Amino acid sequence: MMVSKVWKGRRAAGLMAALALSLCTRAAGQTASASLGWDQSTAPVVAGYTVFWGVASGVYSWNEDAGTNNFATLSELVPGATYYVAVSAYDSQGNEGPLSAEISETIPSFPIIAVQPLNQTITAGSPTVFSVVALSLSTLSYQWYFGANPIAGATNATLALYDNADVNDGSYSVVVANNYGSVTSATAILTVVDPPIIVSLPFGETVPTGANISLNVSVSGTPPFTFQWYNGGTPVAGGTKPTLHLNNVTVANSGSYTVLVQNAAGASANAVANISVMGTVAQLSGTYNGLFYQTNGNNVPNIDPQSAGLLGNCILGASGVYSASVSLGGYNYPLTGTLNAGGSDTEMVSRAANGLSNLVVTLNLDMTGVSHAMTGVVSNTDPVNPWTAPLLANLATNSPSVPTAFFVMDILPDVNSPGTPQSISYLFVMPTASGSTTVIGSLADGTPVSQMVSMSQNGIIPLYFSLYGGAGLLEGWVNLANDQPSGAATWSCPAGINPSGSYPQGFTNVVSIN
Repeated sequence: MMVSKVWKGRRAAGLMAALALSLCTRAAGQTASASLGWDQSTAPVVAGYTVFWGVASGVYSWNEDAGTNNFATLSELVPGATYYVAVSAYDSQGNEGPLSAEISETIPSFPIIAVQPLNQTITAGSPTVFSVVALSLSTLSYQWYFGANPIAGATNATLALYDNADVNDGSYSVVVANNYGSVTSATAILTVVDPPIIVSLPFGETVPTGANISLNVSVSGTPPFTFQWYNGGTPVAGGTKPTLHLNNVTVANSGSYTVLVQNAAGASANAVANISVMGTVAQLSGTYNGLFYQTNGNNVPNIDPQSAGLLGNCILGASGVYSASVSLGGYNYPLTGTLNAGGSDTEMVSRAANGLSNLVVTLNLDMTGVSHAMTGVVSNTDPVNPWTAPLLANLATNSPSVPTAFFVMDILPDVNSPGTPQSISYLFVMPTASGSTTVIGSLADGTPVSQMVSMSQNGIIPLYFSLYGGAGLLEGWVNLANDQPSGAATWSCPAGINPSGSYPQGFTNVVSIN
């Protein structure tokens, strides 16, 4: 603000007789400065000028030698205060002339921004608030800007933005004003981060051993992204790129692959691809043991002595040649054959020597190696009384930790079956470190049972006893995992032998673990 006052001064000591004085003030941070100017004297004796000022008329607390200049800058002035200013001239001997007429000026109280708005990074859809703290001796007004454009209605010290999207990305500032002028804040940058969204999924594949696989995921959102691929729940070493390369794969590479994608939003996305690597028969060779029996419509075991049995000691060689024993109805039948490259084979088993219809056995090896299992179907060829039973056999002694305790298990009586013995049947289960397991016991009617079979990958053994000359059986699965035996069995007897009907109570508590 420019203020100009002209006055007539008194002549003294031969110095100048008159001065013209003007005062311009300007705020600078929390203090202000003033630019002062006056008419240059034409008197030859004038050697310079002195400026006097203070906060009371005629009382000058400060002075400054301006030299031969006809201007000066007064600094460290307090906004809102009134200052009184006069100038005098002096000669070369230091003699001071009379003061000019005094002028006064109130220093404008411009707004001062004490706290600037800050940069922010938020997730798309989230709200945010920018704020400014300004100081002033008079009423303040505010106007927020997005870039160079004023935001309609944004006239408070805070700016609230809701449901932000990419269009809200950019720079924000606020102009703070009062009666004396205005000041613009620093620019605050808003970055809106879109969470990652899978736009192109990886494809699952079934490939042979030795193949190369590339799993790729495409993502939209705000970069940069981080990637981590997993096989099951295990991180894949080096799998930190959008594309995962698996070279020269084996059955160990089979599994459910997921990729976790993250960015600054703190959000994540997953994509899933199921990879099956077909192994070779040589890689999956070993000994398989399992059971076959019919099931009802709810997939519940429907065990009958004439259609339920054991595939025992199926030894599969590296060339695909196998030999096994099929136990059914009190007889053991040899089974031999060769699995093809796809792991399948169907063979006819003759039962002519026993006066029974032949069996048809189909074996299917899980070539991915994931389940370590062999499935299939066993059926008869009797057109009058045909039956079909699904088969499941597990790879023996493939458990990472084979329990070697001595287990005593019991089968409680079936209280819902009148006429059955109401005493307990006992089984003694004795596995060795190699997985070979001996099972012996005595049923409630005094029938002894005895079996030797190998344990499978998860501590499971198939339990099969042909009883009463093939007219009955005890069959089921026993799980010894974690040294906590469990399982269920069906005890079936022919009519006229106690107990009659079935006895499906299953295994209960562990009597002893040594």
